[in-house]
Amino acid sequence: MSILEVGPGFGKWGVLLREYLEVYGNMRFHDEEWKIRIDAIEICEDYKNKLKEDVYSFLYWGDIMHHVDSAFMIKYELVIMLDVIEHLDKEEGISLINKLKQYADNILIMTPKKLSMTHSAWHDINKHEDHKCVWTADEFIKLGFMIIQDKDGPLIARWNKTPKNLN
Repeated sequence: MSILEVGPGFGKWGVLLREYLEVYGNMRFHDEEWKIRIDAIEICEDYKNKLKEDVYSFLYWGDIMHHVDSAFMIKYELVIMLDVIEHLDKEEGISLINKLKQYADNILIMTPKKLSMTHSAWHDINKHEDHKCVWTADEFIKLGFMIIQDKDGPLIARWNKTPKNLN
């Protein structure tokens, strides 16, 4: 299995994926025992930390828009972008989604439903933290996604290369 996390931030989703896919039920505690490739790409090098170095198989630094067609891209069974797509212009987001579809069997996106942090408190450290747009369920549906959650809380959408009914 292979997973790519775009914009891991502190690395919490990588930790959870590693825990539930490797440790829980499989008892694989150490990286030399791991069977699942969990990669991440992070735009801000100021976010380097030991946690990410320990949990991800490969950690790439840079803008996913510049790396999506590069040699490092492999076929991933799952690409996750959790609280990332709102940091791109809408056209960039659509372009990224369409490019990722070439490398992914599944894409999971979570994004806030309201525009906030247009000038993030983190802006001086990482200008990429600023929110640039809001996505709607209809926009994801037009891109071939199934909406998993659009009630209270964030919008969660899932794309699958071979669509399957989740119900």
